[in-house]
Amino acid sequence: MNKNKINPLKESKEEKPKLFTKGYSIGLAISFGVTIVIGVIIFLIRYYSSMVGESKRLPISLIDAFSLSGLLGILFFFIVWVSNYGAFDAISYSILVAWNTVFHKNIRETKVPKTYHEYRELKRGKERLNTTFMLFPSVIFLIVGIILNIVLF
Repeated sequence: MNKNKINPLKESKEEKPKLFTKGYSIGLAISFGVTIVIGVIIFLIRYYSSMVGESKRLPISLIDAFSLSGLLGILFFFIVWVSNYGAFDAISYSILVAWNTVFHKNIRETKVPKTYHEYRELKRGKERLNTTFMLFPSVIFLIVGIILNIVLF
């Protein structure tokens, strides 16, 4: 047998990126933590500032805490998602140019691209990050809030 032959199965086998990498898991844990903190803050504000009767104060506060923290997380995910696709590139490029114009003697000595078009091409060449870890805790909290609303009222 010829040992120099390459196995065709190994060549055609492409490695698929793992969904739950270490960075993804850390992002998921941080997202859960932030969503919980936002939920607790909303609960405390709603509970102690509520003018409704004592019997309805707790359920209304829980529903608001879960629903609003989930909704805020989903909205934040969508802002990050459209940002990854270039929605705010003009703003970030103008801030980058303004910063380097103010704090550097010669802007061309920095690594700032000369034109906005070059900046866009640089951004398009970078791999987009998977930010769905922000969506999962938020959807869970929103669903819990909706279920609480259906069950309690």
